[in-house]
Amino acid sequence: MKDFRNSRSNYFVGHDNQDVERPYTVVENTTNKIIMRCETRAIAESIAKFQNKTPTFGQHDFPDFLKE
Repeated sequence: MKDFRNSRSNYFVGHDNQDVERPYTVVENTTNKIIMRCETRAIAESIAKFQNKTPTFGQHDFPDFLKE
């Protein structure tokens, strides 16, 4: 599996030990804020890959009210 933290991507998959139900997180590289929490690593990696390839908000970052 690809390690998104070492690439030039804007998003990577992290792991949160505090949340038992959704331990995998999609994190924005520039701000280190969580974009989404997921149940499995595969789902989190697919979301990070999609956001890196075709961002939802185009050239703009995620709005602050959508970040944790």
